[in-house]
Amino acid sequence: MCRYILMSEPDHIIVKPIPNLSRDGRAAAFPFFYIEPEKNEKVLRKFFPEDKGPITKIDPIGNSPVIIEKVSFSFLLSIRSDLRN
Repeated sequence: MCRYILMSEPDHIIVKPIPNLSRDGRAAAFPFFYIEPEKNEKVLRKFFPEDKGPITKIDPIGNSPVIIEKVSFSFLLSIRSDLRN
């Protein structure tokens, strides 16, 4: 059984194998130039309070593509409902 999950979108075309860059329980994601956390600070502060530091500490990544360990993904699913409130 596989230890990792690759999350991607249906419009992604993968022409070469994607290296598994996930290490030590940390997911690997890919940056997007158009994601700018500082432009959405008011919304993001709901999930990233001031005591966690400047909003620029949030990586400019999307939800896909991501490579994540199944254990880590299961944890995220367990807290998902808390994140929506």
